[in-house]
This record gives sequence, C-alpha cells and structure tokens, in this order.
Amino acid sequence: MTVASAVTKFLAGTTGANAARLYQMGKDDALPAGEWPLAQIIEHLDSVICPLCRSIHGMIVRKGTPEYERWRLPSHINCRRIMADIHRDEVGPDGQPTRPDFVAPPQELIDKHGHFVNDPVKYAPLRVPARPTGRDFIFSKKAGQPGQLIFARAIPDRLLQETLRAIADPLIAGALVTATPVADAAILRQCTQQAANRRWFENLDSDYVAHAGAWGRSEFLSRDEYQQLPDAILQSNPSVATLRYAAAKRKQAVPMVLFRAAEAHLGDRRIPGASVLWEPATSKLWHAGRLDAAALEAEQDFKALTGWER
Repeated sequence: MTVASAVTKFLAGTTGANAARLYQMGKDDALPAGEWPLAQIIEHLDSVICPLCRSIHGMIVRKGTPEYERWRLPSHINCRRIMADIHRDEVGPDGQPTRPDFVAPPQELIDKHGHFVNDPVKYAPLRVPARPTGRDFIFSKKAGQPGQLIFARAIPDRLLQETLRAIADPLIAGALVTATPVADAAILRQCTQQAANRRWFENLDSDYVAHAGAWGRSEFLSRDEYQQLPDAILQSNPSVATLRYAAAKRKQAVPMVLFRAAEAHLGDRRIPGASVLWEPATSKLWHAGRLDAAALEAEQDFKALTGWER
C-alpha cells in the first residue's frame, strides 16, 4: 500500500468515526439548543429524491418549535434527511446572524409523499433519524407482503443496537393494542435476524450447556451448530410473541420477543420445537433451545402476535 492510499484510507475511516460520534454527542445533549438553536434541513439531491424533500432542502428551522419537531425526522419510507446543527454565533452569506427561513411545503406534497408526517403514530417504529453517515436502514414494501428492512452494510455494533432498539421498543409497548400484529411480528423478526447474524448471545456458555442437548445425546448440537440455531429458527416461519421475562441477571422482568419454530433446519438436521428469546434493550439472544411454552406464557404481559402454538 502506498503512502497516499494509506493516508486516504485512514482519513476515510476517521471521517466516518467522527461523524457517527458527533451524532451520538447530539443525542446526548452535547449540542444544547441554547448554543445550537437552529438546524438546517439537508437532503440527498439525486434522481430519486421526492418533491416534498426537494422543496424543503436547505431550509433553516429553530429548535423547540412545532416545525422542528415535525420535520427533523424522516418524512417517508427511505427518506435520507439529516439535520445540520447551527451555532448561535454563525452568520450567513450576508454577514448577518443566521435566521430561520422555514416555510411549510404545499399540503398536496405532504399528502402525497409525507406519510410519516401525516400519520407519525402508525410509522413511529420506522421513523428513526438518519445519522451524518447516512441511513441505518431503508424499508421496502410490496403490495400484499410484509415490509422488509434492509440494513446498511458494516454498520458498527453500537449504532446497530441503538437502531434495533429504536425500532422494536414502540412495537413491544404497543403489542397489547396493535391492529397489525402480523406486520409487527415481521419487523421484530427482521430486527432479531441482525442479532443472529452477528451472534449476539447474552449467556452463550451457560445457554449452550443448558440447551444444546435438549433433543437427546444423539442430537447434541456442537457449539457452532448451537450458534446457528437462532438463525435457523428465524428462517422457519416462527410463531412470535412478546413478554416481560424474569431474567436471572436482571432486577426486574425485561421486555423480550419470543420466536418458536415447529421445526428448524440445521443443514440436513431437523430440530423440532426450538425457541429463542431476543432482548431489544441489549440486542442479545437468550436461551436458544427447547423452551417450556407453558412457562413462557405465564410470564408477565405475554402476548401472541402471530401463529402461536405450543
């Protein structure tokens, strides 16, 4: 590798890390409104940008106003908006202090393109702000089919965990009153798939000892097979439920999602009645194995979302 290419690679990595860090600082109130009172709407201007987003690109809005609360988040599925904070001492091209200039777009554009704006409660789980590095995921939906979450490649673990929690928490909180349990279950399964892909286990060693032999010694799973079991369960059209689980390591019951497959497949092996728990707060997987369905149903706030059978 030449010196020039090494420097380019280093700077590219540093830029990405700094942008992600600045986003986190913003979330942690490191950019208080008193010092950073304004924000500019930044859109990705290309051939696929919608007329609504194009109409508000570059506008400046004051924090704490209804306009800021309404437009700081994505306006629609696959929206790539970010908000650039403006310091109170910054000046515009005319040398004068920067001032808000936001003007609401025409209502017909909002009606046609702004479904997050028109119905923010319905779409709350997917309305996750973009980071300076871009969107963590896009949502693709085809008529008559559950929507699909497509996550960015190589997103750092911590940022992915935050995004999964932001998506899952509203779904779990509203599970008892949701009108679309099948759609909610599909989104929760896709979130859990990210944890399975990265093999995020809470208690891998103890869970392996407790559950890898649940199907008898002749069907004892190797450690590698056991780590693949959550993925096999999720790929087997599992039943889905939410509950508050009295985990041994937690002081109180914590929200989790339960997936149960009538039969999962590990290569040529058939694994009947396998279940796994996923904890959105940590993005960790719990107890992949033959779990006691009756005991889980007795846990606090158990709610079957779709296809639940013992």
